[in-house]
Amino acid sequence: MRSERSRGESFKVFSRDNVGPTAFVVNYSALRGVSNMRDIIHLRDFITYICNYLIGYMPVWWGRKLFYKALGARLDANVKIDMGAYLMAPRRLAIGKFTHCNRGCTFDARGGLTIGSCVSISHRVVLMTGSHDINSVNFQGRFKPIVIDDYVWIGVGAIVLQ
Repeated sequence: MRSERSRGESFKVFSRDNVGPTAFVVNYSALRGVSNMRDIIHLRDFITYICNYLIGYMPVWWGRKLFYKALGARLDANVKIDMGAYLMAPRRLAIGKFTHCNRGCTFDARGGLTIGSCVSISHRVVLMTGSHDINSVNFQGRFKPIVIDDYVWIGVGAIVLQ
């Protein structure tokens, strides 16, 4: 990855091919004071990038847990989230005691995601609270909460939709 500063305001980070999900722009004026909605979106995208591509692959599980808590996730005692987890809106994620989330899981918490205690989530599980209104002219997003009770096992590759 390379980075560059242009026009004194923006800081750009690119992937090797300059396209794809790793390309983003952060406007530093968002850090001094919110001037418009675009700044908020860029800052949110930057935080999501850090959460999923740096923190998500940190080799120490308790380090990931600390960062996720710092980003607003409510994680109880003995929660373990393995490497490669992809979180959307961690501030709307709540996970109960003794829950284990295996590698490569996707947690879309934009609509609110609550996972109970003593839950086992297997590899590559997707919990998706978001969808789109197919009757909308602009394909507007819709979000509904997902609640997973205590003592649940979700098998490999399962997809739970709103």
